[in-house]
Amino acid sequence: MAARWNSQCPVLEFGMEVGSELIFSVEHADAPVTFSLFNYDQWAAYRSLLFDVMSLEGHKETLAITCMHAATTRVVFDPSVDAPNTTYKIQIATASQYTFQVASCTMQHNLVN
Repeated sequence: MAARWNSQCPVLEFGMEVGSELIFSVEHADAPVTFSLFNYDQWAAYRSLLFDVMSLEGHKETLAITCMHAATTRVVFDPSVDAPNTTYKIQIATASQYTFQVASCTMQHNLVN
C-alpha cells in the first residue's frame, strides 16, 4: 500500500496492514519536531486522557502527553542535525487503524500542528 499526502497537520485514522510502510519526508522545520505513529489502542488511551482536560493549562499538559504517551513508533527530526528532505520509513508490524501526529517536543517549542 502506498498513500501520499502533503500536509502540515496530523493525519487521523487510516488503516495499515502488516508489511505496509509509512513513508514521509521533512522539507523544512525551524525547530526539532517529533512524528508519532499511534495504533488504535494507543490512540484510544490517549483520547481518554484528554476528556479530563478542562482548562488551557490542562491543554498545555496534553502537548507533553503527545510527546511521552506510548506510541508504535516515534521519529525525531532535528534541523540542526538532519538534512532537509530527509525521508523516513516505518514498517507496519501489526494491522490496525493508526493516527500520525506531529509535535514539537522541546521546552522552547511545545506546539502541536
